[in-house]
Amino acid sequence: MVVSDTLPAPDGILMRFAEAMGVKPEFEFVSQEEILKRYPAFTNARGLKFACQHMCASILKARHDLDWQPEIPLETGISENVEWMRKQGII
Repeated sequence: MVVSDTLPAPDGILMRFAEAMGVKPEFEFVSQEEILKRYPAFTNARGLKFACQHMCASILKARHDLDWQPEIPLETGISENVEWMRKQGII
């Protein structure tokens, strides 16, 4: 997996998905420019910039603003999601 150097380290949610799927991911940190150069058919500068700025999962705002707490632990939710995707033939 190629990850932009402007995104948070992928040692959290991506690693948990990989563990649930029984795979060992390999990460390579590169600049946004390098991603655009390598994968021109899959992205453009505007879309990549948006993803790097806005597509990071976090529940901090919900916890702070709404006093919300998840009912299902992250590891459980990921495991259940991966199992559902397998049953659906998605993965």
